[in-house]
Amino acid sequence: MPPEPECVICAGGGPADVLVELDASDVTVPLEPASPDYACVVSRSHVVEPFELGGLHRRRYFEEVMLTARALRDVTGATKINYEIHGNTIPHLHTHLYAKFSGDRPSATRDRLAAAIDAARDSSLRQSQVTDVPAVYDSMAAWFERQTESSFYNAHYDQPAVLDLAGDVSGLRIVDIGCGPGVYLAALRERGASVVGVDGSAELLTRARARLGSDVELRHHDLESPLEMFADGTFDGAVSALVYHHLDNRVGLLGELRRVLRPGGWLVLSTSHPVSDWLQSGGSYFAVERTDVEFDRPGGAWTVPFWRMPLTVLIDEILSAGFVIERLVEPVPPADRAVLDPRLYRRLTDEPAFIVVRARTGA
Repeated sequence: MPPEPECVICAGGGPADVLVELDASDVTVPLEPASPDYACVVSRSHVVEPFELGGLHRRRYFEEVMLTARALRDVTGATKINYEIHGNTIPHLHTHLYAKFSGDRPSATRDRLAAAIDAARDSSLRQSQVTDVPAVYDSMAAWFERQTESSFYNAHYDQPAVLDLAGDVSGLRIVDIGCGPGVYLAALRERGASVVGVDGSAELLTRARARLGSDVELRHHDLESPLEMFADGTFDGAVSALVYHHLDNRVGLLGELRRVLRPGGWLVLSTSHPVSDWLQSGGSYFAVERTDVEFDRPGGAWTVPFWRMPLTVLIDEILSAGFVIERLVEPVPPADRAVLDPRLYRRLTDEPAFIVVRARTGA
């Protein structure tokens, strides 16, 4: 942008005492004192108010403010970072960060702060250390069942999209991979399908049995392992709802699903939307990382592994297993669900949370 004639920052070609140049901002720290307890994040675009920044640029700017604040806290040992945005004397967006201390201030230098900002900018998410995933789902089964039955994201957003892509299932034999408490199995059976459920959590399968009765086949099975209990070409279709992003051996499972589907059989798979993961976690959109998702709700707190990946990786994994993609849907909630939760309805009609793919085996 051309310099603003009344803005001393723009007229001078940028701020003084720049410590680190970031994407949307410059981080400035005065040369004196030698031990910094203050930094200022200055927008590279000339705006007076934060809301004047475009959506993505606004997100970048505030992410860089938070990144700088974390680095300032880490290198100074501050107990609190205070934030100020005013611009009364310089009408150019900038955010002041002040490190506050409850005791003695550890020594810090401009170089250490610059290194901390660079490290935070380049670091990946913390890698998940969760190993016994079924045990976590066993412990959270009661809460998870309620979520699947009635939460807006599950019952009124994902489920309608998955069932719509499954289409007419009357007379078909369908396997639900990661069936949980059996909510999708019940819906498919109501539509005339013969259903089989597979899940790694014994407690969730107990709840599925209570829901479905004794005449539905349910298999307790580690989803990271081959589906050796099923012969080739056993099923007409497969459903897997919001399970994929929790699995390590995703391509192996897809290959097994292709094997147990008859020629021309189909798979409907829903998973977290890559853009949603990026918006929530930050960092690189192109990262492929096994991190954590935390559910801290009344009744307990649980952590399960969560894979984030770009759309390219998701599509490549499906294609590499031998599937042909027929449809890819970024769902929005049905209009009649708006009255159930206007806030979430507005959010999910503005930004994606899940993505649903329908794929087919070769003839």
